[in-house]
Amino acid sequence: MAENRLPEFFFHFLEEKGIRVERESNGITDTKHDKGRYPVIAQDRERVRRAVRGFYVSLVLVSLLAGLTNLATYHRIPFKWSLLTAGAAAYVAMTLRFSVMRHASLAGTLVRQSLGIQAILLLIDALTGLRGWSVDYAIPCVALFEVAAVLLMMLVNRMNWQSYFMYQITITFLSFVPLIFWKIGWTHHPRLTVLAAGVSVAALAATVILGDRSVKRELKRRFHV
Repeated sequence: MAENRLPEFFFHFLEEKGIRVERESNGITDTKHDKGRYPVIAQDRERVRRAVRGFYVSLVLVSLLAGLTNLATYHRIPFKWSLLTAGAAAYVAMTLRFSVMRHASLAGTLVRQSLGIQAILLLIDALTGLRGWSVDYAIPCVALFEVAAVLLMMLVNRMNWQSYFMYQITITFLSFVPLIFWKIGWTHHPRLTVLAAGVSVAALAATVILGDRSVKRELKRRFHV
């Protein structure tokens, strides 16, 4: 398993009961308990790393080729479409680096992917005249989706719901970014913006009230307070 918190919790529970526990891993995600008796996989991992690096290079080359093509044809098609290509390539690279290659939690992946999507939406809007549809509707809708998704994860994984609490705090802070867009005058229809911020704060408040001691323990564990 890429996520080791559940078995670690179980083994710790056994040790508290006085049961002798011996742990051993294959070293893929848990190097601490690797005793060297599993087949070595370092060579396969190096192949994967080389393939990923090659893919990154291909994304850079595609972006450069798109930029040169855009520059050569700009007098006929005065639109900076190559920036969209570069943005999409950056989003793909970010997805591969942080969501596929790294064994991150589902909530962490959700936050990173949502940030990337919001950046792409804002870029598309800016390149097409900044009509405001991204900050008026699209980005607040993404923020609402993030809140709903994290709450769903908490409900599905009720035994370990507090592990999503810090991501919920992060999403709550990010829900205030559309308010900044409103403040600087980019947003012209702020209803969804205010709704997204209000729902996010309400969901966080409900979690704190209902979670009580679990929330306090999680905050102490994270911030050592």
